[in-house]
Amino acid sequence: MIRIFLSSIVCLVIFTSITNIEAQEEILPLKGENVKDWHAIAAALISNGRYEEAISYYDHILEINPDEAYVLNYLAYSWLERNYKIDTAIEMLQRAYKQKTNDPFIIDSVGWGYYLVDDFIKAEKFLRRAVELMPNDPIVNDHYGDVLWKMDRKIEARYYWKSVLKFEDTEEKMKENIKFKLLKGLKII
Repeated sequence: MIRIFLSSIVCLVIFTSITNIEAQEEILPLKGENVKDWHAIAAALISNGRYEEAISYYDHILEINPDEAYVLNYLAYSWLERNYKIDTAIEMLQRAYKQKTNDPFIIDSVGWGYYLVDDFIKAEKFLRRAVELMPNDPIVNDHYGDVLWKMDRKIEARYYWKSVLKFEDTEEKMKENIKFKLLKGLKII
C-alpha cells in the first residue's frame, strides 16, 4: 500500500516538475491499471489547467473502477470549482460519499456542491460535519462560513471566517478574500 502511494507521489512530482509540454506528452500514455498513478497524472494535468486532457485519464480510471471514491471526489470538485456540470458533480460526490462517509474532503465537496445549487440546508449539514472532522482546514471553514452567511447566521459565519485567518496554511489570496468577506459579507469577490 505504501509503495503504491509513494509511486503515485513520485509520478506526480516528476510530471509536475516537467515544464516542457513535449516531455510531458511522452509520460501521458501511461500503461497498466495502477489507478493511483493515473490519478496522480490527471491531478497534475488539472493543476496545470489542462482539464480536457485530465478528463481522458479520469475516464480511464472510472472504466477500471467506476466507484473509485477519491477519483470521483477530485474530478467532481474540480468541476465545482469551475462551475461546470454541477448536477453531475453532485451525483458523483454522492457516490463517493456512500463509500467514504467519514472522509472530510468528500464531505466538504458534497456540502460545497449543495451550496452551489442553493440547497443551504443540505450544504450546512455536510459542511458542519466536515468542520467537525477537520477543524483546522481553511477551505472547510471558509465554505462553512459561506453557507452560514447564506442562512442569515452572520455572526457564526464571521467566526468561521476569522478562524481561517489564524491557520498557518491559509494562502494569501484566501486571506484577502476572507478579509473582504469580513468587511462586506458575501458580495462578489
